[in-house]
Amino acid sequence: MENDIISTTKSIWEDVQLSADTIKDSELSELYYTKIFPSQIRNEELFCKVAKPELVNEGWFGYKSYYVYEITSILDNKEYKIKRRFREFEEFHNMLIKLYPGFNIPALPSKSIINYHNLETLTHRQSHIEFYLNYLASHFLLKKCDLFSKFLTEKDFLDLNLLKNSSFNLSLEQLYDKKLAELSTKLDLVFRNRHLSFDEEIGDMFNDLQKTQQSLEFLESLLQKSFQLFKDQSLSLENLRQGDFCPWIYELTQLEDKHKSFLDSFSLEISKELLKIKGLLSAINILQVYKIKSLTINKLISRKQDKLDLYKHEKYKTDLANLDILHCDIVMKIHKIQENIEQEYSYYQTNHTGKFQLLFSNLAEKTSDFYSQCSLYLLQEKHKNQ
Repeated sequence: MENDIISTTKSIWEDVQLSADTIKDSELSELYYTKIFPSQIRNEELFCKVAKPELVNEGWFGYKSYYVYEITSILDNKEYKIKRRFREFEEFHNMLIKLYPGFNIPALPSKSIINYHNLETLTHRQSHIEFYLNYLASHFLLKKCDLFSKFLTEKDFLDLNLLKNSSFNLSLEQLYDKKLAELSTKLDLVFRNRHLSFDEEIGDMFNDLQKTQQSLEFLESLLQKSFQLFKDQSLSLENLRQGDFCPWIYELTQLEDKHKSFLDSFSLEISKELLKIKGLLSAINILQVYKIKSLTINKLISRKQDKLDLYKHEKYKTDLANLDILHCDIVMKIHKIQENIEQEYSYYQTNHTGKFQLLFSNLAEKTSDFYSQCSLYLLQEKHKNQ
């Protein structure tokens, strides 16, 4: 099954249609916010927290009023708190785009003059801004940007000299091919959107499959006992065949053949089910291996990026590009394997609900009927001889 799953990745660059190709910037932000963010953030990844907006009144009778958002962030194991107006978020966002052209950075929430003081609008903006900051904090390159650090820790974060500093004006062309970066961003979008919830379910899925495997193996052991009892019973009935002719010999032979056929088909059914479940368990194990590889490559990318920032050596640019290509390939494989597991497990859940209990009941019922009939024939023969 491993070969079947992995072999399909050879043509995946052509076969997989990335839905992100048609996503606009505004749609990209909304897609991340509504479908990814709630399940994406874990305790160890929570980098920034945005408090409820606070209304600030200035001028006569609060003629000039605006909302500020308090950001609580953790940098180098230190906690920082700073308040920002939404206008400052826009200035920061525009500057970030200039520093890193080509990156598909999520858009900020749109302004609303009509619903400026509406609680629902303010709550949505607060959550959206929190997502925006955490997205930047999780990005392998953006999280190390000094502009981002200044925005989270210093009141006066705007420094036009940053745009002239080569260490902060790294274009994608200097790091790796622009198209590859776009593909990586789109691939990350599709991968996170479709499979983050899958990570949360995979433990339960694995346990469920293991329990089912144990149930099937128990059924298999019962089947072997049934085969042995069948052989023992057949030996007892053999004496009837060797004695005088009796009218039920033909019926007895038919009964034995029918029960033997049932046991054989039952054995085949269990073998097929065990094969499917073991295949799924194997695929899940393969998936975990690829995810570990992905994490390892991410760490290597981070180290190479640090060296590139420090030494500006051409070799590190090449290494970074090669690692990014390798990471894309690994993520594509993870995507395809998870897709296969989802399809197989969905089919398994749909078609096998209560099936194993039914198999067990059927085995017990058929075996009981067979022994009852055999006992009846033996009793009749016993009374006849008396």
